[in-house]
Amino acid sequence: MMNNTSLLGIVLLVVGLIVLGTGVAFFAPTQNTVNLVSTSRVIATGDNQAVGVTLSAGGIVTGTFSQTNGSSVNLYFMTAAQQQVFGNCVPCDSPSIVNASSQANYKFSWTINSTGTYYFVMDNSYGASNVAVSLAAQNNLGSTSSTPYYAVLSIGVVLIVLGVAVAVLGTRAKRPPPVRSG
Repeated sequence: MMNNTSLLGIVLLVVGLIVLGTGVAFFAPTQNTVNLVSTSRVIATGDNQAVGVTLSAGGIVTGTFSQTNGSSVNLYFMTAAQQQVFGNCVPCDSPSIVNASSQANYKFSWTINSTGTYYFVMDNSYGASNVAVSLAAQNNLGSTSSTPYYAVLSIGVVLIVLGVAVAVLGTRAKRPPPVRSG
């Protein structure tokens, strides 16, 4: 037969497991990621194309750039001011944040230092032929606050430990000796 202390311990243990499960299921921090660009296009010989995006300071831009039938397209990542003075160039001496010249496949991860408009410039100014390219970029703005997540997890763990301790103590509680009839 179970005594009240053991029963209380089991109840605390079950409540602790429920709280812990709820914390994992509903309060886990999530990454806040926004798709910026997902495009496939052909850059004609002698041409360049720019894609503008608005970004906030502290974000991390990640993605890929690939060329499927050549490697003459240069990828530049520029501020709005840099893009305004950009001219046809190979390799580009104009200022840019990133200059990924003539790479068939390029993976990137850049931290944004200031809020503003930025441009992905795909430049085939001196290419001998049209080149098919694809560009995909995401902006990782960080994770949502994890304070509630850790608080709920901590409460769940404390309740579980407390429940186990109370249940163990309840089973070890001194029981009165049986009454002998004589």
